[in-house]
Amino acid sequence: EAGEAVAFLRSKLCQVFELLDSDLRKHLWHRDPFCVEVSLGSDLGKKNEVEPHLVGHVRTGECMEDVWFVIYLLRRLTQLQPDASCRVVDADGEVLLIEAALVVPRWLSEDVAPYRCWLRGGEVHLLPKPRPPEPFRLPAKDGLARLRSADVPTRAKDKVQAAIATKLQGFPAEAVEHSTHFARAVLPKSVAQLLLAFPQLVAVALDHLPPPPAAELQRLRKSLSDNEKSVCFDCEGQPSGSETVCVGLRLTQLQYARYRGLRCQLGQRFTAKHWKQPPAANIEEKAMLLGSHLAAGLEVAYLQSTSSAVAALRWPSVEALLPEGCPWFADDAFSRHHSSSS
Repeated sequence: EAGEAVAFLRSKLCQVFELLDSDLRKHLWHRDPFCVEVSLGSDLGKKNEVEPHLVGHVRTGECMEDVWFVIYLLRRLTQLQPDASCRVVDADGEVLLIEAALVVPRWLSEDVAPYRCWLRGGEVHLLPKPRPPEPFRLPAKDGLARLRSADVPTRAKDKVQAAIATKLQGFPAEAVEHSTHFARAVLPKSVAQLLLAFPQLVAVALDHLPPPPAAELQRLRKSLSDNEKSVCFDCEGQPSGSETVCVGLRLTQLQYARYRGLRCQLGQRFTAKHWKQPPAANIEEKAMLLGSHLAAGLEVAYLQSTSSAVAALRWPSVEALLPEGCPWFADDAFSRHHSSSS
């Protein structure tokens, strides 16, 4: 049964990304990209057993636009896929209930709320107040059964719908706008190609600044294999004859603000004295500094082997660090920007 459930959910996962692909392609996440995985639910026999389902998770940091972009995606998904039901929770609880706190029923407290608030058919649904002898906290399986049943109306009142619709007004354009800020950066050619091919790595770089002490980085590099040690992100560690380039990078507006607020001392290899200008160029200091900071952050991520960086940075071979194509060049708007900034 588990094998059949996995195959079914994987096909549904493909449908989800097919339906949402046009919106996802335009967006750059502030921290991590939205990840959706297959979950087989709770162990059989448990009281709060959950049927096999898809579960999504994302770290948003201080970027509330990412939170509401996820909600926009899920609402659109339930519009396009009427049999889909979605919950949205974070560390504080049910996100939709928190946003509509002034208009939801008073009895719907934090203790009662789990598995009573859903998105279905593009609208918010609230399961009715528990009546004795019903349990105070609703098991997940029972919540879904009641949501799918036509016996009791579950569509939330218009005031609740309006509160969520107001928050989502302007999406997805607003999310895309907040996730689009172009800045010039001077980087070694291989590192520039990496960031152009995988712009989400800007978040990884910023997450690893300020860097740890130099002694700690040296210890981490000594623990690498000879092949891994040859990967460097500074100018002087590149192969002989390699050059730096000035490229236009896409960041989110919050990422750029976060970078501008950094006050950190980089290792000697990433200082202005050791950061090379591109051939026959005199690029402004601002672009030189951005490039050196991003390269320093990527090197820390690589050395620390964190899960957010290792999949993209430790490819099968060192040569793979030089992707042949830069997917952003396929975008007309980015191509025009790159032409004007080169």
